[in-house]
Amino acid sequence: MGIQDFRLDVLEGINRKPSKHPIEDVVKKISDEGFTGTNIDLVYGLPYQTPKRFDKTVDRAIRLNTDRIVTFSYAHVPSILPRQKILEDIGFPSSSDKALMYENAYKTIRGHEFKNTHVFSVLKKKKLRDKRLNNFHKFEIENMHIIMLETSMILENKNENL
Repeated sequence: MGIQDFRLDVLEGINRKPSKHPIEDVVKKISDEGFTGTNIDLVYGLPYQTPKRFDKTVDRAIRLNTDRIVTFSYAHVPSILPRQKILEDIGFPSSSDKALMYENAYKTIRGHEFKNTHVFSVLKKKKLRDKRLNNFHKFEIENMHIIMLETSMILENKNENL
């Protein structure tokens, strides 16, 4: 399920409508019907998000007890998707806030019985020689660089046998 964020201001800012039904009810119905492999997609780096607000989004996603939580970095590419241009009027979180959202989400989700199945965002400095990476956001955290390349985390519930 492509949630992106639970906050109404964030969803309105990106021109997305929230679910007509409480997401908790939707997830329960899916589970009650016997479906497995439930997935929640969250996006960080969107207008109106802050690290604390995104922490609350992550906490709510964890309480849904789905099989997977996937986080994606928002990629602002109005040259490819012109409809994104309007978001520049709203503004985005700073690069350091975006990095903190990623780091907090990773630590929080991993701390709640989820295992990491795919993270490709952390590269050691020596691997950063490729000049093509200069167009992406870069941060330094504890002598590591985090490159926001549509950075995603896919974390699966450890208690589930998928």
